[in-house]
Amino acid sequence: MKNIGYLGPKGTFTDEAAYNYASNENRIEFSSLLHLTEALENHSIDEIVVPIENSLHGTVIEIIDYLINSKNAHIIHEQYMHINLCLIGKKHIDYEKIEIIKSKEEALTQCREFIHKNMPNSEQIFTTSTAKAIKDIHNNNNNNSVAVGPKRAAEIFNLKIIEQNIQDRKNNVTRFVTLSNNESHKKSHDKVSIAFAFDRPDAPGLLFSVFKLFADRKINLSKIESRPTGEGIGKYIFLIDFNGNIFESNVQECIDEISKNCSVFKVLGNYFSNS
Repeated sequence: MKNIGYLGPKGTFTDEAAYNYASNENRIEFSSLLHLTEALENHSIDEIVVPIENSLHGTVIEIIDYLINSKNAHIIHEQYMHINLCLIGKKHIDYEKIEIIKSKEEALTQCREFIHKNMPNSEQIFTTSTAKAIKDIHNNNNNNSVAVGPKRAAEIFNLKIIEQNIQDRKNNVTRFVTLSNNESHKKSHDKVSIAFAFDRPDAPGLLFSVFKLFADRKINLSKIESRPTGEGIGKYIFLIDFNGNIFESNVQECIDEISKNCSVFKVLGNYFSNS
């Protein structure tokens, strides 16, 4: 049985992603992304499930930087999850009777319009995670206190879902990836992520030449991003996700050509996308 790490506590969206990925494996929660990635790096855990991108808030920089700098970590799987925020309490309660709303600050911010419309006079209390807020409600005797968080957490603590999908923007989706120290190249894998930095970053047309390599081979790019290298203003490392498989000749041609002009080149993963 594999040991699968994730950012806890139990009942978070990352916990749900870890369960979706490996329901029959030994799932271990960690208190921070740093502790989680350190556990993978020193081989004390087999794989980790982490959020890497959100449709509203963008890339999780800590994970991207870790992937770039890690000697061994690779993406081996990805999944997309719709973020359904629920209003959760000990019992069903009229909105006007709610005195306190607890959750992670980001979750309450994403439900600002709903809260303002239905519970404008309630006190908002921030917690370290959505699951922590729901646990607090479970342990509290005040029936007029509620939490905002995932449906899974409500089920874990046997609480009532007062309302679902209370987030202001309904197209809130998070991309989760599974990272491993062991590369996984299978012919069924359909997505590739690469990172590269040019050895002559000030030369004209370098990015265009990369895009042309993909276009000429009819390879679809799904994401393009840049991160500062930390070596000075104007120095960047580029990240590209594209559809394909490392075994395909047109993909290998692109990789070979790009790497010729790079001081840094790394395949971050060739993996199955459950999108």
